[in-house]
Amino acid sequence: SKVIGSPYLNEKFLPASVNKSKMTYFVRFNAVENNIEFRGENDVIMTLPKSDVYEIKLLDGSNKEYETHSFKDEDKGVSNTFFEKIYIHHDFVIYLKENIYFTPVRLAKHSFEAHRPGKFTKAKETFYATDVTSESEKLTELPKKEKQFVALFGEHAARIKQFIKKEKLEIDTKEDLIKIMKFYHNQ
Repeated sequence: SKVIGSPYLNEKFLPASVNKSKMTYFVRFNAVENNIEFRGENDVIMTLPKSDVYEIKLLDGSNKEYETHSFKDEDKGVSNTFFEKIYIHHDFVIYLKENIYFTPVRLAKHSFEAHRPGKFTKAKETFYATDVTSESEKLTELPKKEKQFVALFGEHAARIKQFIKKEKLEIDTKEDLIKIMKFYHNQ
């Protein structure tokens, strides 16, 4: 009956502006279900419809901004969820998707083994970007393997690979991704 961890990026509801409204809403992000919950009147918790587009700016001092977008999910096909907007450039935007996975309870098979409680585990985040390829309006997931990552840049792949090596950049860090994308768009 005990579960370790939380499916939420923040367990508490945080003050936020939704779609540039002047009202303050209290929201939290469920990374397992890929939805946004808000606390309504009488502390009723509601989920925002996934089909709608939202721009959410946290008003807790962090200045984090989230947007909902469509993306291609390996398991579910095209899905819609929230992404943290981490960098804006006039040619591209980089988004971060935080991932949390649920591992169900595992009951002991015999008396020499203990039950394992269910748990929520924070996994490595995934980066997405706009305007990497012009094939789709959906966000493009940036691969975690360098060979696949540089292949996204087509005829510029060799130049991108050389830049990554010369500058000793990592494709799975926010700051390095920004440098790579700036380099690509300044060519």
